[in-house]
Amino acid sequence: MSIGEPVIINKNEISLILRQLGLNINPLSPLNNIINNLGQGAATLSNYTQNLINQPHIKKMFEIIAFPVVLVTSRIGGGSVAFEQMQLCYRKFSGDMLVSLLEISEENLSLQSYEPADAFFDWWCSNFACKNEQVTVNYIPPTITLDGLMTLFHTIDAFRRATYKNLLNYEFTRVLSISSQEFTETVHKALRSMDIRWLLPAFVFLVPGIGEYRLNNSPDNFIEAWNRNFLVTVVDKETGAESIGFGEAGRNMGMEFYRTWLMGAGFEIKRLTGDGIIVLSRFFIAPTSISNHFFELEKTKDETAIVNHQPYTYSQLVQKMKHVFSNAVKI
Repeated sequence: MSIGEPVIINKNEISLILRQLGLNINPLSPLNNIINNLGQGAATLSNYTQNLINQPHIKKMFEIIAFPVVLVTSRIGGGSVAFEQMQLCYRKFSGDMLVSLLEISEENLSLQSYEPADAFFDWWCSNFACKNEQVTVNYIPPTITLDGLMTLFHTIDAFRRATYKNLLNYEFTRVLSISSQEFTETVHKALRSMDIRWLLPAFVFLVPGIGEYRLNNSPDNFIEAWNRNFLVTVVDKETGAESIGFGEAGRNMGMEFYRTWLMGAGFEIKRLTGDGIIVLSRFFIAPTSISNHFFELEKTKDETAIVNHQPYTYSQLVQKMKHVFSNAVKI
């Protein structure tokens, strides 16, 4: 396994580099957006850049990012981790190498190579995944609608929110609860905020292309949380007033994410085919201190999505990510 040192490139020199290397860019290349957003580029290459592109390894890296066949977009953030987007390019004819492109400032890009290509997923998991060896209880169902999953994510956030409020107000209650009005209003507030410190907005913001799926916005989505024992109805013994409480699944998942949620990561894998660009996979990973929650989205005929969820150990997550990528490059 070989991971190259980061190579820093000035964005203004991209067009000149491609011209000097005799490279065109295809529709899948991440360089399209960079070039389109640039003003007038550099008139000449710096000595530093000229020396770089004379190296065979650097030439191959540019060949791959200029004309990829597979593009992986990775976004991380949430919890206490700042947002970052990385794009990774693969081209079988250029060898088993994955090249990442990361915008590190308004002026500069960082390029890095991974050989073999799936070495990236070893690197990613070693840096971001939970190192657990045991599988945890799967409270989130293995198969669920996208709308249903978003409701469960909001339930987890509601538990965290109620816990934080108790702490801030110096209150202790054995049974956490919130009003139905607050539960409903904070769904919309969370999605408008796109505050990735919370699980629901992190999921929506970090998964590339998630806006392509149609949401049902049905009241049945909330019923899912009750049916799965994430939510229960709490009745005040003195007043008889009803509020929303948390069932076993809601308490356990809520406490797991309240105490130990590390960050979130969204991935999208696209491939360039004779019929154009197709999406092969989208998935979301939410590592905590006890599990790596893996959510794989699958588009349905009615333009909605079904989500497959599994809580993976560290080694299972590495193998799953490699398997998804391997399937993409074999097609």
